[in-house]
Amino acid sequence: IMSVGDTVYTSDDRVLVSHREDSSDWVLQFKFVRERDEGIYECQVTMSNGQVKSRSVHLDVVTPEAIILSTDEYRIEKGSLISLVCILENALLPPEYVFWYQNDRMINYDTGRGVTVTTTQGKKTSSRLNIQNAQPRHTGNYTCKPSSSTPASIQLFVLDDKTGALHTDHTPGSAILINVALIFVAAFVTLAG
Repeated sequence: IMSVGDTVYTSDDRVLVSHREDSSDWVLQFKFVRERDEGIYECQVTMSNGQVKSRSVHLDVVTPEAIILSTDEYRIEKGSLISLVCILENALLPPEYVFWYQNDRMINYDTGRGVTVTTTQGKKTSSRLNIQNAQPRHTGNYTCKPSSSTPASIQLFVLDDKTGALHTDHTPGSAILINVALIFVAAFVTLAG
């Protein structure tokens, strides 16, 4: 038993029961619904003649989630157009916003860097991220993050347009890391031999 009349017996403070005196309706509410709230709920009413009537309702909890239309990794040639499409699934209402991130940086308004974002709301909200003239700096993790939903991510790699080689950022730290790894492999091969 979760409640009787206005009295709520559950210790979950997300549960509320409301009733207006001028109405015969009683409303059971959940704030911040979770998947564990899914299930069958029963309302029982005792009529003036003592007869008990009940009605059961199954509550289905759906979690809106973003899906990027591609595989987990996306490879594109340097100079090409980057075009990623994100679809919002299981949303009962359109999101207030859809933000795109490159690594941890929101890029929706980077128009000076060739970025455009077009979001179309409807039964299925979609958002398209376009970046003109793909460059090595565009390599990274891209995340589509609509409000009130599970985000989706994809790893994007910019390839050399002639050789198909992966562009990486050649910072001194990455060169040191590669050299240390090569020394470790050489030492292991020497010990194993």
